[in-house]
Amino acid sequence: MASDIRIIPVREFYRTDATGKFDKASTRRALQEIAAACVARANHYVLIDTRQADGTALSAADVFELATGLEELGFKRPFKIAIVNQPKDDFDRAAFFEDCATNRGFPTKAFRDFEAAVMWLSAGEPAKP
Repeated sequence: MASDIRIIPVREFYRTDATGKFDKASTRRALQEIAAACVARANHYVLIDTRQADGTALSAADVFELATGLEELGFKRPFKIAIVNQPKDDFDRAAFFEDCATNRGFPTKAFRDFEAAVMWLSAGEPAKP
């Protein structure tokens, strides 16, 4: 089965201000643009690659807000989301995002291995709307 997977490197959406502080509003706008582009192309398989990010600026509250606001950002079901990360501290933001998004009905999984994430996205169909 062929899968059309949109790979989103962290530089496409993660925004900071001039001091390096997480810029929530700009990040949300970037994610809205990405979601709209995916919906326009009927692409519901998304791989978010955050391995190059120093996500330590993201608090647990920031991660929770992004994960629980997926629909508000434009990621409507049947999106299936994989996140590839390499935590830079003791808080695994991708795993927390996975828990929050999954609890709201979005098939989401955190990975350390890029190929494993692609395989998971390619296996089966996303959840039905």
